[in-house]
Amino acid sequence: MQARVPFYLLAAFMVLPHLRTLADDVPADVMNQIRAQAKANRPGNSNTEQRLMQQEVDAYTAIQSFATNEVPPEVIVKIKAKAAENFPGNYNGQMNLVQRETKAYVELAHFPANGIPQETLDGIRKQAASSFPDSYVDQLKAVGQQADAYRQHSPATEEPPAEN
Repeated sequence: MQARVPFYLLAAFMVLPHLRTLADDVPADVMNQIRAQAKANRPGNSNTEQRLMQQEVDAYTAIQSFATNEVPPEVIVKIKAKAAENFPGNYNGQMNLVQRETKAYVELAHFPANGIPQETLDGIRKQAASSFPDSYVDQLKAVGQQADAYRQHSPATEEPPAEN
């Protein structure tokens, strides 16, 4: 009589080597944390656990290699530290924050003056950086609001009346 292997064990053996390969780039303590969170979030549902683990491993490796030419490395380090502090052990959350913050940093750097004197815009940026030193998203929002307010309340540039 031949022993039958339960399906769930076969499925686990098919998925685990794939995860083990991906986890080679992930430190053991991080991988253990990812596994524990996946089990806690979806106990008894191995497919969902595996999907969650895969997403977290992918996010972790993306964070580790994240870089862009548009943002100085020291700013990226600061953003990653903030993400790790705000979302400890949640690498998808960290990656989302890193993406949002770097995008906002780039938009701040290229914020259009559109009728605002450069000195005034620089002052608005400085005020926003002082008010929100750890959030480029909030800085961008504040600069946008202040720029809109300036444009609405400053005298419009009028053309001189045409002479007849």
